[in-house]
Amino acid sequence: PSTSATASSELGRQADAVEAKLKALEVAAAKDTKANKKQAEQTREDIKQITADYEALKKQLTAIQTNQTTTLSVRLSSADAISLSHALSNLLKAMRPVNETLSRAYSLKPYVKSIPECQPQNGLALEFAFDSDETTLQQGQTFDVAVKGGVGIPRIWLSGAKSNDKNEMPKLVTVIEGGIARAQLTLLPTTPTGVMHIMAVDGSGKQRDDIKVIVVAAPKK
Repeated sequence: PSTSATASSELGRQADAVEAKLKALEVAAAKDTKANKKQAEQTREDIKQITADYEALKKQLTAIQTNQTTTLSVRLSSADAISLSHALSNLLKAMRPVNETLSRAYSLKPYVKSIPECQPQNGLALEFAFDSDETTLQQGQTFDVAVKGGVGIPRIWLSGAKSNDKNEMPKLVTVIEGGIARAQLTLLPTTPTGVMHIMAVDGSGKQRDDIKVIVVAAPKK
């Protein structure tokens, strides 16, 4: 089939070239009729010959295309059919223990759905290692928190700061210690009071968590 396709493409290109030449000669014949009757007669003879060649090429191209369609029909020999049957049998045999394991797992699902350790991806949920979803800090204080779970390396940032002034803007530093991501938030004595959030998203971008930070004024000395 690949050889036939190559031949088909080549003949197709020849046919296109002949057709283009035929059209050009037809235009030339119309012009030559007025300018030179003898030349016009020769041109018409050339057109006849080229037309015949073009029709012959079309027939060859059609024959090759028909042959390509015929060769697409494939029949397996008896030996190939037996080999394929054995391969399919071996595949089904290998699938049986897998299906049995999955069936047992699915049958146990209703009985373990209330056990936290049996929940899908238990222990992989991204979350801050803190016993509350918010904390209150005074101006000048520092807060350190770890991020656990999730997929890949988490990204941690600060959202909602009340000032962009470097003399007031709180500083957030993130590090990886022993494979655990940690974030340290340091408030300056001049950091404005208000609410901000320490945000985290895991490497997949699908799991998120945050801690609400309430900034209060430091007591006056």
